Amino acid sequence: MGPSTVRDAPICSRDASVHMPQCAWYNGSLTIAARAGFLVAAMSLLEQASTCLRVSMLSGHSAAMPRLLVPAYDWWSEAAHGVAWAGPSTVFPCSLALASTFDAELLQDVGQAIGMEALAKHADHVARHPEATGDAFFGLTFFAPNINIVRDIRWGRAQETYGEDPALTSDMAAAFIRGLQWPLEARASGQSPRCLEASTMLPVSTRPRAICATAKHFAVYNLESNFAVGGVEPQFRLSYDAIVTNADLWQTFLPAFEAAVDANVGALSG
Repeated sequence: MGPSTVRDAPICSRDASVHMPQCAWYNGSLTIAARAGFLVAAMSLLEQASTCLRVSMLSGHSAAMPRLLVPAYDWWSEAAHGVAWAGPSTVFPCSLALASTFDAELLQDVGQAIGMEALAKHADHVARHPEATGDAFFGLTFFAPNINIVRDIRWGRAQETYGEDPALTSDMAAAFIRGLQWPLEARASGQSPRCLEASTMLPVSTRPRAICATAKHFAVYNLESNFAVGGVEPQFRLSYDAIVTNADLWQTFLPAFEAAVDANVGALSG
């Protein structure tokens, strides 16, 4: 049997008597890090490169790996103030309006409600369309919250953020992330995020997330196009050079991202 044949051969199997496939990365008794390590080790170099390139080049789509029993997945879903583009859903006020309440507990409750609805939509979609796990907007990774600082209202996405205040944005972001990512163990036990904080359960950094929040856009970003200055580039944000002082960088633009990391955010997006 040649090397290519070995690589193509399945290395784990489905057992009809149990719910999960019989391979290490489906073993719920292992840590997330251990399961990920087993999966990456089993992937070919081509599979690894393909996965990284597809996600990093803004396609957001990871192709299925049948021999590893890994289904296709699309990383792009939105949930700034409700589950977006996945059919009817609860629509909360825009992020700027939510931040205007100055109520972090409210933001956490909003995040939790969105997370519950997202899980239900994901489960329903996969149950109805088992072959369509790679459909956009029905995954469990959400490009939210937007924690950029508004410096120029002509940006056009100001309402998607928590405003111009780094401290307020930090508080709102951390609360929203805690609610949205409400850990699996807490959901199973019926605990709310606020009860969880006061409990003796696992430290925040080790809890398995039910949903992955993605704080965006790292880091000095409040310009979408260059139309306002006579330009013609709708995606000018992908090429312009954002020049700020070190003081402005650390005091204005980065605090919210630090708060997001402290809240155990699942990912950061550029």
